[in-house]
Amino acid sequence: MDNFSFDVTSNGDILDALKLITRQHRTVKYWKADKNRFLLAWTKPGILPGPWTEAPFDMTYEDIAPFIMGWLKNTADYGYEPDHDGDNGKAWRLYNESWGHVGYDHAVFAAIEPVWAMYGK
Repeated sequence: MDNFSFDVTSNGDILDALKLITRQHRTVKYWKADKNRFLLAWTKPGILPGPWTEAPFDMTYEDIAPFIMGWLKNTADYGYEPDHDGDNGKAWRLYNESWGHVGYDHAVFAAIEPVWAMYGK
């Protein structure tokens, strides 16, 4: 399917969401992360600039999920905590963009960003 679209924000384990988004491209062969975003690619990216890291093996969603959760816990920059009448917690957003890609790169099928979960009163 070429027009696969996905966008989930949650504060739970990312495993189930990764299971859904990897149905098209079953494994992660390349990844790239900084403090703001973690990208997954099924083959070597050609448009989005590097450096890209080649996975040591074709990683399934079960393989990559703990790695992403560790990145969210230890490296990801959540930015300023929102000021509102309620509480906040750390969460994530997993998504793709036009035609199931990220950044118009056909190899990149998923992006994960740190976001704040906001709990109103």
